[in-house]
Amino acid sequence: MLLAAFVLLGPGRNYYVQWSAIKKIQAAVLAKDYREQFHQISVLADMGNADAQYNLGLMYWRGQGIAQNDRQATYWWGKAAEQGNADAASLLAQARGRGIAKDEKSAEFWLLEAAKAGNVEAELNLGKLYYTGIGGKPNYPESAKWFSTSASHGNAEARTFLEMMKEKGQFDSKTL
Repeated sequence: MLLAAFVLLGPGRNYYVQWSAIKKIQAAVLAKDYREQFHQISVLADMGNADAQYNLGLMYWRGQGIAQNDRQATYWWGKAAEQGNADAASLLAQARGRGIAKDEKSAEFWLLEAAKAGNVEAELNLGKLYYTGIGGKPNYPESAKWFSTSASHGNAEARTFLEMMKEKGQFDSKTL
């Protein structure tokens, strides 16, 4: 009786709801039932689960199980990024940098958060952002720094950008 009260009324209820949602998500993935995946991921996202918030953003972005909605995608990525999810921060920054509520300063902030957490794609995109410039003003030293960081983590595209910058005289490897 006490266990039932713990599960239905107390902290155990959250555990049970989360466990149940995860099991239902696993079944929905196997069945390729995007609507059910969306529903169950929404349950976890509403409970504050950062990974679920990230995945809910992906589902909105792709239109899986729900109508495609860029604004909802960025909303959920923002919630996940605020909890330290580097992948969500990277996608949020890319969306903000490309015109979904375009805001270069916000894009820079979230790319920095993701890059500092070791997200290689964010390191590359931060290099690109500084290369083209915020407000049209390139920052080649910062660009080279982030391309170099991304390249050191195995990103071939970042290596290519560094070589191009070197050929154009925009970067000297001695300055890093």
